[in-house]
Amino acid sequence: MGRRKQQTTVAGEGRATIDTAMRPTLRLDKWLCFARFCKTRGIAAELILGHRVRLNGQRVLKPGHAVTPGDVLTLRHCEVVRLIRVLELGTRRGPAVEAQTLYCDLDEAREKSCECDAGQTGTACPLD
Repeated sequence: MGRRKQQTTVAGEGRATIDTAMRPTLRLDKWLCFARFCKTRGIAAELILGHRVRLNGQRVLKPGHAVTPGDVLTLRHCEVVRLIRVLELGTRRGPAVEAQTLYCDLDEAREKSCECDAGQTGTACPLD
């Protein structure tokens, strides 16, 4: 796991690299494999290079792009679009139950909340 570094200008010293974020990161292709969206990192890389993955609304061009908890992924696979929020990075490709703890499917959350609010009149879906 790496760390994001931000370049800032320090007065009188020119450019200096300061590690300000201190947030853990993981390669996007590894995370897709750990979360069991792809069987192998090679397949995950093909998905990314095929312009089928967006990270926080921006197209991802490289399989090694860093992912952090809280990022939102848009996956387009087999004519199905899924909206996923990264909750944890994970350390391995484990069983499906473990993989499901790494993300939150925002489309399912929207459907569940709308079903609960369907009985109430005059209320909008809170996730819209």
